[in-house]
Amino acid sequence: ALAPCRPVRGEGWKRLNEGRIVSADPWRLFPDWFREHLPLPSGGGSPKMKYLEFLQTLQTPSPLWVRAQNDDEQALWTELAGAGLKPWVHRKLTRAAKLDQEADVHHLPAFERGDLEIQDLASQAVPLGCDPDPGERWWDACGGAGGKSLHVAALMKAKGLGVATAVHHLRLKEAARRARR
Repeated sequence: ALAPCRPVRGEGWKRLNEGRIVSADPWRLFPDWFREHLPLPSGGGSPKMKYLEFLQTLQTPSPLWVRAQNDDEQALWTELAGAGLKPWVHRKLTRAAKLDQEADVHHLPAFERGDLEIQDLASQAVPLGCDPDPGERWWDACGGAGGKSLHVAALMKAKGLGVATAVHHLRLKEAARRARR
């Protein structure tokens, strides 16, 4: 097993460890079963650096992706930029944009009027792969909070039938709230 090690020289740590240098091993932050089953990550560099970069990635907050729920995404991105949010628009999915992780979109006028949805990029790709057309019928069997269902409805231009079901009724309540918004 690979065990990268970083010496800690802080006086507080030395006092707690009776003056000896403490080994702060980030690899030990994860359980043995995880370390034993983790394949070597791809990329360049030594195995030690690959693992350390992977562990750092696991501890990094995910990006905040949003989706334009309205018909004019360019106007929406301009509105967000005017609010100081600096959306990074995906080059192929132009209705998707990444915002700063700390951005509070819940109080934005675009969010309140339903023109902006919080939805990760992978979830945005699913309805696009389904390619729904107006007038069709779609069933989201794992509807959850309704993000993909709302996206399918938008792609159908709200002409057709969409049904969302989920095991957890509280998630469906959230989907209904989002649809009303």
